[in-house]
Amino acid sequence: MKKNVRSSNIELLRIFAMAMIVVAHVVHNGVRFQLVDKTSIARMQNGFFCNPVFYKRLFLISGVLPWGNIANAVFILIAGYFMVERGRNIDLGKTSKKLLLQVGFAVLLRILVPLVYYKISSSAKTTLLNMGSINEFNSLWWFPGYYLLVVVVGRLFLNEQLNKIGRASYRNVLLVVFAVFSLCWPGGILNSLADGFRTLALGVFLYALGGYIKLYNPFARIRSGALFLIILVTYDLIYLSYYGIVQTGIHSYLAGNQAADFIQPLYYVDNFSLVVVVLAVVLFELFSRIKLSSRIVNFFGGGTLMIYLIHGHGFWIQLVQGHDWVSLLFHNPLLYCFEVFKWAVFTYVAGVLGYFLFLSFMQLCTKFKYIVLKKVKV
Repeated sequence: MKKNVRSSNIELLRIFAMAMIVVAHVVHNGVRFQLVDKTSIARMQNGFFCNPVFYKRLFLISGVLPWGNIANAVFILIAGYFMVERGRNIDLGKTSKKLLLQVGFAVLLRILVPLVYYKISSSAKTTLLNMGSINEFNSLWWFPGYYLLVVVVGRLFLNEQLNKIGRASYRNVLLVVFAVFSLCWPGGILNSLADGFRTLALGVFLYALGGYIKLYNPFARIRSGALFLIILVTYDLIYLSYYGIVQTGIHSYLAGNQAADFIQPLYYVDNFSLVVVVLAVVLFELFSRIKLSSRIVNFFGGGTLMIYLIHGHGFWIQLVQGHDWVSLLFHNPLLYCFEVFKWAVFTYVAGVLGYFLFLSFMQLCTKFKYIVLKKVKV
């Protein structure tokens, strides 16, 4: 059987998307949390933004918060790009095994790392330390299960149906699914049928769109400069929307009870937002045009799942929230950006280290499997 060859440009996109998720989570769990949580503001005495004033530097927050959902959409696009044309030739067992093993190993690290930190750090003994639990195997990390469910839908019936229809019918299917999950009323019906059903519909759309891009290359005639212009225009709309949200919040605050502190409104997008879909597709198209062949990129691209699993849990969140991000942003926005970058790099490196540990652990299990397994005569 011919071995699958990784596309380095798409692997680079995986790395970039994972970096977007890490940065978004640093911002979300750091400065975003400290801006809106009154307990944190009182404890850190950093209510510098608790005034009914529009602060331009908060654009740094609202511009980054959508990155996590955009990157999630990119990963589903990538799945469809490689899997739709394969029809039923997808090994769901292999995909499930990969997810289960890495989630299990991440839970193991989630238990051991905070425990070791608690034993060796004097500061940990005087603070609330979020230690891990084996129960988190079933309760953390929504995205791996979401990804798997979309792939299962593709393998069971979607791939086969999409490969049977022509380009025009395929395009119509995409338009209908997009309209159903995007528009308010049908989207609300989907979530009323089952919690998260609207997100599943989004995943099916992105997966199918990835396959459509692979089969028909519909954006080939669009210049790269135009794609960057789409990003620029989309961010202009994001910032205009954010400005309107803040001014509305200020007006409501001044018209109402002004005894309480003013909490800055921030710009959020749902994972099924038009902003998410547009920017995910543009990023995918830009990276697909890169000419690249690199074993190093391919290797690190394969480790993005473990990087995702390593970060974002309670222990990591507690470390991020212990840092005074608000004061830094208020007094020195440039230094704030550097600090976010530093924490993101640290987190990413920790995730890569976790991936190396996982690979080493699996090699040890393979090497010493005879300890628990006995030979059976066939």
